[in-house]
Amino acid sequence: MGGNNHILSQLEIVFYIFVKVKHNKGGLPTCTKQAVKNYFRKFDTNGDGKLSFLELKNAFKMLGVKAPFWEALQAINKADDNGDFCITDDELGTLAEFVIERGISIPASYSA
Repeated sequence: MGGNNHILSQLEIVFYIFVKVKHNKGGLPTCTKQAVKNYFRKFDTNGDGKLSFLELKNAFKMLGVKAPFWEALQAINKADDNGDFCITDDELGTLAEFVIERGISIPASYSA
């Protein structure tokens, strides 16, 4: 039984390295919080000051993530403090932290 725990630990390490290297070149931040906020604000297509699930999904899709539905769901789970299933301007900071933690790159044009 003890050997199985060792194998699981090795698999977890390999998975972690794969995810970090593939998506984020070693886990270093790929953008600033402000760049993430600037990028996602552009997807508020109805101008209500909130990002709906669909708007988030479209934003992640445009970034080329493999599972935009899943990323949007996870983002709402992490950043939606008031429970309205949207990301408000006050919640964008938490969304930005989520995106940076996931190693998702934002186009450089949003850094300014």
